[in-house]
Amino acid sequence: MKQINVKKGKDFLKEGDESKTAYLLLSGKMEVTKSLVTGQKKIVGVINENSMFGELGLIDKKPRFTTYRALEDSVVTEIYKEGQIEELVHSNPKALLAIVKVLSNRLRSTLEVIERQEV
Repeated sequence: MKQINVKKGKDFLKEGDESKTAYLLLSGKMEVTKSLVTGQKKIVGVINENSMFGELGLIDKKPRFTTYRALEDSVVTEIYKEGQIEELVHSNPKALLAIVKVLSNRLRSTLEVIERQEV
């Protein structure tokens, strides 16, 4: 698998970009931000080592929803490309459960961020 080095402070994926690949963070840490209607950016999460990210576009075929910026020097690798999710689900249905768990955890984390902001 091809490894990609991302320097601290650099954007790796940008909100609005085409989304055809999911990644695994091998080392480092990434900040996840979302642009608000006010033009401000809001931190919505942090991706840590051994976490998958960027998978939403493979499922819904829509542009990137968030921006990922390296909080420290990081190394990522591609784990799925467009079209491979369907192959994976057909050949290994249990893999779908792993992806659903990742998405469920992300949703829960996002809702917790929103809850803390409303207080």
